[in-house]
Amino acid sequence: MTKRLEKGDKAPQFTLTDAEGVSVTVPPATGKAIVYFYPRANTPGCTTEACDFRDNIESLGLPVLGISPDKPEKLEKFISDHGLNFTLLSDPDHAVAEAYGAFGESERDDGVIACSALKRSYRDIIRKKAPDTFFVHLHGTYEVHLERVQRREGHFMPTSLLDSQFDTLEPLADDEPSVLIDIDQPVEDIVEAAYQAVR
Repeated sequence: MTKRLEKGDKAPQFTLTDAEGVSVTVPPATGKAIVYFYPRANTPGCTTEACDFRDNIESLGLPVLGISPDKPEKLEKFISDHGLNFTLLSDPDHAVAEAYGAFGESERDDGVIACSALKRSYRDIIRKKAPDTFFVHLHGTYEVHLERVQRREGHFMPTSLLDSQFDTLEPLADDEPSVLIDIDQPVEDIVEAAYQAVR
């Protein structure tokens, strides 16, 4: 079981390799840093997160260390593709992520996760770890999604990526416990429908 660090806990110390193959100690000698974990470089959600750190790093006032299982060469491409101005580290066997409580089975037996599990194979991985998973599929037409993506300010995802998202999407099958909720309605109604489905 994975136990998350609590406020006041001493962070485990490890040495990982950065995008240039240099060994970096986590946490740094100063003892203070923002350490975050992400599953995979250059995926939509992880790119959004990384770009948010990039754009706000000066105001944070601390070094930022992003950790994922990706190999150094993939981290190097991630940095180059998006002009990232902080350190990315490779944790290929999830050792650091597990020590920080950011990977593996949780002590909790319930909860809510948000993810873009577009493919059935991704959802099967989730259900293998958590067989009782119930999926809430927020469904909308291409036109509704396009209008909302165009309306968002400061978001990395260009409208050109929308086609690939729809092409990749594998709808939920009958054997996947789930509910389909139309997003073309007020947010309050979406939340209520999701709540009623999972309660």
